[in-house]
Amino acid sequence: MSTFRTSLRIVWGHRLYVLIYLVFISMLGVLAVGGASSSPDAEETGFIAAKPTVAVIDRDGSDISRGITEYVCAQGTSVDVADDERSIQDAAADDRASYVLVIPAGYGDALMDAAATGDEAPSLETVVSYQSSAGTLMDLSVRGYLQSAYGFAATVASSQADVVRLASDAASEKVSTTIVATEAEPLSSWLLYYFQFATYPIFASVTMVVAVLMNSLNERDVRMRSLAAPITSARRSLQTFLACCVMGLVAWAWICLVGFALNDGAAAIATAPVQVALMCGSLLAYAFVSVTAGFLVGQLAVSEMAANAISNVFGMALSFLGGGWVQLALMPAAVQQAARFFPSYWCTAAANDAFLLTEVRGASVAGVLGEIGVVCLFAVAIFAVSLVVGRSRMRA
Repeated sequence: MSTFRTSLRIVWGHRLYVLIYLVFISMLGVLAVGGASSSPDAEETGFIAAKPTVAVIDRDGSDISRGITEYVCAQGTSVDVADDERSIQDAAADDRASYVLVIPAGYGDALMDAAATGDEAPSLETVVSYQSSAGTLMDLSVRGYLQSAYGFAATVASSQADVVRLASDAASEKVSTTIVATEAEPLSSWLLYYFQFATYPIFASVTMVVAVLMNSLNERDVRMRSLAAPITSARRSLQTFLACCVMGLVAWAWICLVGFALNDGAAAIATAPVQVALMCGSLLAYAFVSVTAGFLVGQLAVSEMAANAISNVFGMALSFLGGGWVQLALMPAAVQQAARFFPSYWCTAAANDAFLLTEVRGASVAGVLGEIGVVCLFAVAIFAVSLVVGRSRMRA
């Protein structure tokens, strides 16, 4: 196992990369995610609807615009925002208002005219804060109110006052909610957010170290001595790949250790072992994706600086597409669709679905295992490409 031991010594010689990309960045992730927050007891707290901070700028003054304003203010906590572009942008950027609605002049008449002729309803100007999903949910609620108002204006309402009255009556109807106890114990949302962010340090650290290892082994003198050694090429390659897998396992173990150490891991494993196993399994599969990605970068024989750039840029990009930086639901539809072509999306999707398991049964667990399987297929595909690249370089 001389090749295996030599590979591990090379990895240990570049432990600074492990400290920076794995230890330091994962600690930054802990700070970014924030303190742990345990799930509340349903029987003690019940269901409480969250109220976002909202602001409405009414430039119309019609009955319909006043009805919209009353509806929005009733759904959230109203704050004052000046009627100018800079103030509106600042309110959303500072998260002083999660949702800002601007009703243009003549909107009420335009809505009534559109309903009478069957044209498309006029649009409103909205500004949604990127710091939470509350503004987005508020926007969906307002859209539902406007669709209701448009429908009443096109059918039974004869005036703007009638439209507001009917739409407000329809919106005031509530659906009763109850909290049902599930078989699976709830985990802390902190752990989920931490695992989503962890796709960055895992990919950056493993890809960088494996790429440096491959570059060291592919140097001319080292390669000539390896070829002269009494060991088959397949055995040598297998030992090298096993050393790369060790780096992937170390990164995975560190991320899981930190996550559970800071979040009462013993209690989480005891109360929800299946959920914990599936969440850790999704990260383990992603760690092997990182191993094969580093293997591919090493086969490309790029410089150490280029490997640094690749591991960082691709690590951050993949983490972003997996929802590690911003909730993917807040991204445009095109970004959400594009994210499905990358392993980080399926890794975080598996972790999220495992976190949300309400019952531990075959069908629900099989869905999560299927998503983990997709991540493993990415690893196999990248490894196959790296073998093709490596063989092409040997022939050249």
